[in-house]
Amino acid sequence: MDNNLIKKYVWLLDVIMRNQPVSFKTISEMWRRTSFYDGKPLYERKFHKWLNGIDNVFGFRIVNNRCGDYGYYIENDDKLGRSEMMKWLLETTAVSNLITSNTTLHDRILVEHMPSSRDHLSTIIDAMRDNHCLEVTYQSFWSEEEATFPVEPYCVKAFKQRWYMLAHSIWDDRMRVYALDRINALRRLDDEFTLPKGFSAEEYFADSYGVQCDEECNVETVRLRVSNDQAHYLRSLKLHPSQKEVERGKEVSIFELRLRPTFDFMQEILLHTPDVEVLAPQWLRDEVAARIETMNSIYKATPRV
Repeated sequence: MDNNLIKKYVWLLDVIMRNQPVSFKTISEMWRRTSFYDGKPLYERKFHKWLNGIDNVFGFRIVNNRCGDYGYYIENDDKLGRSEMMKWLLETTAVSNLITSNTTLHDRILVEHMPSSRDHLSTIIDAMRDNHCLEVTYQSFWSEEEATFPVEPYCVKAFKQRWYMLAHSIWDDRMRVYALDRINALRRLDDEFTLPKGFSAEEYFADSYGVQCDEECNVETVRLRVSNDQAHYLRSLKLHPSQKEVERGKEVSIFELRLRPTFDFMQEILLHTPDVEVLAPQWLRDEVAARIETMNSIYKATPRV
């Protein structure tokens, strides 16, 4: 399907989603302000064709309430809340459309760079779609030499400006996570694989903060004491879907999370120190305290050249 047509679908879906119920007249006026507008009006026939396309591609049914100026709305908009991928896709494409429509502001709209997303992401997704194995040449941060091996790609995940691939390593029969920016070469193989029945990428990472899924690190309830200023940020952007604010005070609040407190989660806690304090579990509190003590001794010493 034409990528430009997909962008138009997303534009229309975004307009209706943000303004529902919205009339065809209003949609037509907004169409004239987009980068898609070529001097031709948005005809009703094309409009309804796009509505059918949105239903077929994204599964959203757009109907009108038959009142007044006919307000169009998404009949099953609860579908969006059930799919993080769909939410991300719509938000990303909608922002892309918005920026494209305002190219004169290119030097005033700054975005984050995602290393290797163009180099390997399309190859991995194509292999995932067809259930084909991949040959990966990988250079980890912890090894001086690269290694080449076959994997079965299960899913991809974006985290902190990097793309990662969760794959079944055929060599050692283990699930492993690979950073795409550490892949030196990638080749699709003719060998096919079968995705395990019932596999859910969302469920696989449900207990993780980021991309580390160390099963030796048990799922635990983590209690955090958070300063009032930092609490505002945690309320607006949760550290983890399980996050709950169990106590709220004038100066501090208590948050609880249910997850595996792996190394990447510990790094996030240290990033917000001293505004975030670990109360439980004790072993995590001790580990964070030990790292803070090490940092303190380094900064108290004479700078090393």
